[in-house]
Amino acid sequence: MSAQTKNRLLPENFYPLSLSLRGKEVIVFGGDLAAFSELLRLLEAGAAVTVVSSAFVCEIQELHITYGNRLELVRVSEVKYLEKCEDLARFSLVFALSTNQLANEKAAAIAASSKVPFYFVAGSGCTFVPVTVFKRGHVKISVSSDGICPPLETALMQRIEEVLVNEFDRYSVFLDSVREQLNTESVADGLKTWSELNASESLASALSRRNFEEAISIIQQLQKNSELSADISEEAN
Repeated sequence: MSAQTKNRLLPENFYPLSLSLRGKEVIVFGGDLAAFSELLRLLEAGAAVTVVSSAFVCEIQELHITYGNRLELVRVSEVKYLEKCEDLARFSLVFALSTNQLANEKAAAIAASSKVPFYFVAGSGCTFVPVTVFKRGHVKISVSSDGICPPLETALMQRIEEVLVNEFDRYSVFLDSVREQLNTESVADGLKTWSELNASESLASALSRRNFEEAISIIQQLQKNSELSADISEEAN
């Protein structure tokens, strides 16, 4: 067994992270359905994406109609593009999803030398791996196998959806309510309330019982306490 093959069977234990991509540039090599799935998530996250491929599935071409201002389709083979590419430093992330593994390895090598995080299919040494995600609004549940077995991630996510499908919308509506509550406050007061509600055992208890009405009431009381504390502080000064 080669060292490279062995490394693929011993992947890293990746650190889970939600990353802001709004306004960031990302490049994707590959134009098939696998690239489309990742591309859709990137665009929804606000990224500006360049996709390089000699051909694009119709789903990607249709995305260009909706996201044309943030989606550039470069119709050239990945290998030819990379032959003329000195670095990938202007990109925040690199996805090497081509069906041509040599192109993927070349993209990964250039990304590594450019110190840009990258992922490529069936390769060792990736600096991150995509996760399987289910979301409703700001509620996101992700499952990762550290890239070992994506089909297992899909199976687990399907199971989670089956169990929680009737609850997701309520969680999402609750989060929207929390956001609206915090937006009514000044930055300083909002941060204070946010810190207190995340440390509140009574709020955690209400949410564990799925009592969202009680949870909102607790947040409103925390806001009132914060406002009262601010008024007292102003009077003291």
